[in-house]
Amino acid sequence: MVRIKCSYPKCTTGSLADRKYNKTYGIKNKTLFSVPKDPHRRKQWQNALGRLNALNEKEVVCELHFNTSDIERFYKTILPDGSKVLMEKGRINLANTAIPIPQLTLDADEQSKSLAQNHSQTNAIHDIEAVTDELNTDALQSEITNTAIDNN
Repeated sequence: MVRIKCSYPKCTTGSLADRKYNKTYGIKNKTLFSVPKDPHRRKQWQNALGRLNALNEKEVVCELHFNTSDIERFYKTILPDGSKVLMEKGRINLANTAIPIPQLTLDADEQSKSLAQNHSQTNAIHDIEAVTDELNTDALQSEITNTAIDNN
């Protein structure tokens, strides 16, 4: 099995050490997104990563390096009564227009802090969305159980 890790400078997501740590502590591995096949978009990603050499088609960038608005984690459904229900996707998607957050010229400590902050923001948003999903599920369950069933 081919092991791949994030191509973002100084990121260890996907490395053997990262996967072992996640497995030990029961943490879900971050999603790795393939670089675009379109040469123009791939060049945009290359520039955002601060890479001088070209990105090849087999390289990946992890979810930590994208704006949370570029990551689609939930199916969104509007019920007939107008209420919204969110259902978590088994596999998250990246918006077609997404470009990694540009690589800044930070020293290793600052880069690490920046990645940690983005990581915690991603987890916080995920937690909020999960609670929202749970609330929507509870409301839907309540609506279902309060609806009379006519067997005639």
